[in-house]
Amino acid sequence: MYQQHVKKYEYRPQALQRRIHGLDCYWNDVLHFTPIHPGKVLEGLRKYGLETTTLGRWFRFDVRELGFDQTNTVIFWSPNQEFGDWKESKEDFMPYRETELSQLSELPSKTLCFYQERIDKEKVPLLFFRTPHVLFKGTVALKNGVEITIV
Repeated sequence: MYQQHVKKYEYRPQALQRRIHGLDCYWNDVLHFTPIHPGKVLEGLRKYGLETTTLGRWFRFDVRELGFDQTNTVIFWSPNQEFGDWKESKEDFMPYRETELSQLSELPSKTLCFYQERIDKEKVPLLFFRTPHVLFKGTVALKNGVEITIV
């Protein structure tokens, strides 16, 4: 699965060298989760004219069952990041708190602006640019998740 997903970094390999503050590792050493339902991402893309029928496979997990805590999980959010700037800033990383997740479940307006900019230039946008990421330094079995269907 890693080999499949790392391909999206071919034109921005420096993003893989981003340090994860609080976990003492790199961007490609953690599993990336989002508190935003993928249906909201699809809706945002369609709003600006990107016609796509799928965003791939998505799974929902119970974070308590996975054992997320402040020793293995952080929240990354860089809402003002400029496209192409893959440097990390300590201020973009927050200690993991489950209570934060529901407050971060909407697609940010700056992400929607990014979608519009990229689509207007006939470029495919990064789906989770300027959105909160929940970064987990651990392992997950897909069989423990529930597949999400989006249309």
